[in-house]
Amino acid sequence: MGSLLSFAEDWRSIARSQPPQFEFDPSIPNTSTAPALLAVIGVSTGIAALVVAFRTYIRLVVLNRMGLDDYAIHITMLSSLGCFASIIGQTANGLGRHPQYVAQEKYMTQQKFSLAQAVLIVLGLGTVKISIALFLLRVVTYASRKMRRFLWFMIGEDASVPNVQKNPPNTTDITPEGI
Repeated sequence: MGSLLSFAEDWRSIARSQPPQFEFDPSIPNTSTAPALLAVIGVSTGIAALVVAFRTYIRLVVLNRMGLDDYAIHITMLSSLGCFASIIGQTANGLGRHPQYVAQEKYMTQQKFSLAQAVLIVLGLGTVKISIALFLLRVVTYASRKMRRFLWFMIGEDASVPNVQKNPPNTTDITPEGI
């Protein structure tokens, strides 16, 4: 519950904050790297979606069974698609251009997309680790009882840590106090 309240507070603080003011510098070109950004991320997301689709086809049609690891990887893929959608929204609002050429309203909208994307990234990273642990539990039949307990502990840890984190680290402050 604490992280949801923290997320709501972060969202409100972004909505209230003012974008940085840049002194106009005519030497900076008004160009956008958004097409290249979308191409690279779109191709890699598309390849990942194809791999997950092939895996699902094999598990459903050929083997006639889906495991918990398959469901976790589907959540990860949905998170990845959500991140790509967020990047599309960000590029429509100025991502890829120098901030001095982006209107303040668009900059603020871009930051809101960025915050939503951060949540999806945390979800995706957690579920991909959970998927790997569930895959190991399914495949490694000779695993000791200690190893199985350790994997279940790691699954619980990966599922709970993002939910109980109250103060996210300050990613712009690289001193020990900010980390």
